[in-house]
Amino acid sequence: SKQAGRYIGARIRFLTIAFLMKPGTGVEVEGLVARPDLNGMSATVLGYVPEKDRFHVKIVGSGEEVCLKPTSVAKITTYPPGSCGNCGAAPVKPAGKLKNCAGCFAVAYCGSECNTAHWQRHKAACKARMEVSARINFKEAKEALDLGRPDGHVYCSVNWATMAADGPKMQPWSMEGESKKLFIVKVQIPVDLSLKFSPPRRAATSFASCMAAGKPAYTIAIMCYDKTRDVHINVPCSMTSVFDVLAIAVESQGVKLRDSGRGVKAYFNARLIDDGEVLLIDASTAVPPPPW
Repeated sequence: SKQAGRYIGARIRFLTIAFLMKPGTGVEVEGLVARPDLNGMSATVLGYVPEKDRFHVKIVGSGEEVCLKPTSVAKITTYPPGSCGNCGAAPVKPAGKLKNCAGCFAVAYCGSECNTAHWQRHKAACKARMEVSARINFKEAKEALDLGRPDGHVYCSVNWATMAADGPKMQPWSMEGESKKLFIVKVQIPVDLSLKFSPPRRAATSFASCMAAGKPAYTIAIMCYDKTRDVHINVPCSMTSVFDVLAIAVESQGVKLRDSGRGVKAYFNARLIDDGEVLLIDASTAVPPPPW
């Protein structure tokens, strides 16, 4: 009958849509009239609501959750690492080389034409990723750590694998051939056991507490280092914007401190940019803890 045919057709449509747009799928919002501000934004599919024929999606960056028609979401085509983010082509070695997006460094292109063509689709995701990324200048961090420190005192930590004490470096290894390559860094925020049940600590309150106690800002710092500790840098609470980005990311995504519900350490992808003078940490998504 016609009714049975309509049911079968609707079921096929539901299964097809649900298969193509599984939870976690990246999509781009398009064609909205009532909410044109969302057009061009990247979003993540949370699920499909069959009774409404809508996708439940979460907007990247703002975190806003909305339900949209299937015609208002377009699946984002993703290409494997080492391929152009627009056309999917891999560079022809040895002459070919992809160029990273100058904003987020998370997407690379085979040329300026692909970069320009992809910008409208990438713009929202790029801005959102930049807002949750930390750019740490080695020189500025060292100067901030040195400020007010007594002569002869050194800020260091102990590598429990080697039992060696080491501290922040002005600049890591030789940059030749290493620039902009991804590696993992551990980001660890300071743990004050007497305050572990208090609200999350932020740079402004941390800095104020240091000043009130007559202590220099370096006494509260976030530590960042890689497996070999060739990259090792500490971010004092006086570097407010970077400190807050890392603190929020670790507290929400990191390994939890017992009984507090807040993360105290997390691992993120990072790369060196600006000729090795800046450490860029992508704090948008924590990676699984590595063996080290």
